[in-house]
Amino acid sequence: MSREIKIGSGMGTAKFPSAGPIGIVKRMRGPQDVLSLTKEKNLEGVIALVRGGTVAFAAPLLVSGVAGVIALEGAPETHLGIVAREMGVPCILSYTPEDESIQAMKITDYEGYIEAAAQSLDGKKVKLDLTGEQKEGYVQSWVYGIE
Repeated sequence: MSREIKIGSGMGTAKFPSAGPIGIVKRMRGPQDVLSLTKEKNLEGVIALVRGGTVAFAAPLLVSGVAGVIALEGAPETHLGIVAREMGVPCILSYTPEDESIQAMKITDYEGYIEAAAQSLDGKKVKLDLTGEQKEGYVQSWVYGIE
């Protein structure tokens, strides 16, 4: 039997009536990673991980069939957030890991924080939950690790 553990939170682009998709996180470091991933046939079990919501190269992910997207930075009003909402793809932006040692890096070593947050997700089986309270411009959302 699998177990769900909250591993992070962020700002969801739209409220979904039930917990969102489950998938394996695949990190997209740049346009080449996106192009390679979009060539794969079955993406419904993939949660794409990008650095920020302003990365226009991530838009093809939304029409390729990925189950969802996590962005380490950005807000629902960014390009990625707006397009994800319009396409009905669950998307969590400004992801903050629960791990306090990673959170502490955000102030002293921001690039190290981004790398550590990405590494903590890449390859992990997760569930996106965008059922939280509707705030001004976003939905309170969580990421759960599945063990």
